[in-house]
Amino acid sequence: MASQAEQESGRQSSAQPGQPSARSSVETAVVDALLEARCPLTSLPDAEIVVVLRELAARRRVLDAALVEVAGELLRREDESPRSETVARKSGFRNLPAMLEQVLAVKPFEAKTLLHVAAATRERMSITGESIPPKYTEVARAVGSAVVSVAQAAAITKGLDRTGNRVDVDELARAEGELVASACGLN
Repeated sequence: MASQAEQESGRQSSAQPGQPSARSSVETAVVDALLEARCPLTSLPDAEIVVVLRELAARRRVLDAALVEVAGELLRREDESPRSETVARKSGFRNLPAMLEQVLAVKPFEAKTLLHVAAATRERMSITGESIPPKYTEVARAVGSAVVSVAQAAAITKGLDRTGNRVDVDELARAEGELVASACGLN
């Protein structure tokens, strides 16, 4: 998972150019109060409600990063276990997607999307024990730094997956970088 500094940087980069960072203590306090149901939204001026929305989006991306990491670990454990001994099965679920659906209270599509992003962005282990980098390293870095949401990561990875073997590896990496930059609002 991204370090606290990377997450902080990712949250700050979500502010629009020329706008103050969404991480000021006042806005953070407003969001904290909102999450604790102590802050009526009707009392917020228009500009502050936009800042609150940006802060909530930044926090959601941090949660997305954590969920992708946990899903990736569940996939790793599933790869290493006999089907009857997976974490999902031992926990009473039919399979991993069903476990995510129930535990996260999401639709099947959302659970499968989370697993797709986790699979595309996690490191794997070769049969010799060496680490294999993620299929999409730029997407993995962006998700882990909380600057790209699961939905954005899924759109990028699914689009790139559709190219199959018709595109050169270097061109695919360049396209990935451009798509990530676009999702971050950098180009």
